[in-house]
Amino acid sequence: MGRIQFAIAAALAMIAKETSAYSIGSPAGLAAGTTGGNGGEVVYPTTTTELIDYLNNTAPLVVILNKTFDFRGTEGTTTEIGCRPENTRKCLAKNNGFKGQDVIFGPGGMASTGGCINVTETTVTYNNAAQDRLNVKGKKTIRGIGKKGVIMGKGMSLNGDNIIVQNVHITELNPHLIWGGDAFFIQGTNKGTTTCKNIWLDHVKVGGNIGENIVVHIANNYWGGNSGHSYEIGANAYVLAEGNYFNNTNLPLDTKSTVGSLYAVASSDVCSSYLGSSCKANMLVSSGNFTSRNGPTALETMKKYSAVTGYSSGSTKTSKSAQQTSQTSDAEQEQQSTPATAKPSAKSAQSSVQASELANVRAQTTSNFGVGKLN
Repeated sequence: MGRIQFAIAAALAMIAKETSAYSIGSPAGLAAGTTGGNGGEVVYPTTTTELIDYLNNTAPLVVILNKTFDFRGTEGTTTEIGCRPENTRKCLAKNNGFKGQDVIFGPGGMASTGGCINVTETTVTYNNAAQDRLNVKGKKTIRGIGKKGVIMGKGMSLNGDNIIVQNVHITELNPHLIWGGDAFFIQGTNKGTTTCKNIWLDHVKVGGNIGENIVVHIANNYWGGNSGHSYEIGANAYVLAEGNYFNNTNLPLDTKSTVGSLYAVASSDVCSSYLGSSCKANMLVSSGNFTSRNGPTALETMKKYSAVTGYSSGSTKTSKSAQQTSQTSDAEQEQQSTPATAKPSAKSAQSSVQASELANVRAQTTSNFGVGKLN
């Protein structure tokens, strides 16, 4: 009898080990302690219907994606009146092959839809599937294998605690249209009244409801080849951005908005005075300004969270002198005690930074992200 019990215990231990092995690494910061679907059944959906059912299941599950799930056309299409912004009209007038984006109306029509300013009416056609995201309940690990884990035409709504999404490529969310669809939507449970806890994602878009406070820590990401903007924050948003690498990014931060609070790390000393430990400076190469907005307010909010104050960045290890040289030609401004600006590198300043050091920073920053990095 004792041998049977031992065999059962060993089998259960093996199952637990196998399920946890499907997620690589350990989440830090606000995501620390997230276990996803560990201990649950490992499942391999083969159809879009199975994927919907697994993610909406209340049981803990490790959902392995080893193929492409294409939702385009599965829920029909809609053709209706939308709007064409001025920038899109200018783009089309150049007749250079680029088309820009038209806008899908939200509830209330043109007057209440973001992006519909100084516009003309036009007809838009879109896939309905991208407008109705996959419902992901708690205790789930969603893991793509290599480059095979692809979801086309539908994003995810995370409606539970303890969720891991790793190595998954979400694409084709009506990319020709503004408001075509979101890859990730984190509203919270109980119709957005209860905040989700323990969410670990790779490459996310974070948003919130009007009137709610959103606290976001963005660290060790690579942003490159972007002619638009990388960050866009709204009212009641509190953001700490550290250790990020911007390469050929026109606007690291959208400058049209003036609301929200962001500290874009330019001086580790400022972080120390608020958070009790140093932050990693952001690196800017051939990119626009990355300017803090209400920086002290952002840091004052961040220091309330032990997951942030206890965070230690290990991915971007740029020397302070290199950060100062690449971000600003004014070394004194880097030492200001008030959260300020990470400036783009001038051509002369860029040439003074060793190419090998920049390459090393980029390699460290990009070594652990991107679909296909994990097998």
